[in-house]
Amino acid sequence: MKTLGENLRQIRLELGLTQREFALKLGYTERNVGNWEHNRSIPTMTTIKKIHEIFGVAYDDIYDYDSE
Repeated sequence: MKTLGENLRQIRLELGLTQREFALKLGYTERNVGNWEHNRSIPTMTTIKKIHEIFGVAYDDIYDYDSE
């Protein structure tokens, strides 16, 4: 299982966005996104909800839930 930060980085890259672009769409700074991706901090549940709503990403993909 990957970390939340690794999942967020993969999602961002699959969307074709830079850290800055991803951050601006969510109302955060590039530094915030970098900290999330490197597991130095974690986004709030409100931010996770924004990622789900703005980018159409399933919660399972954000958290890397395995259905097996």
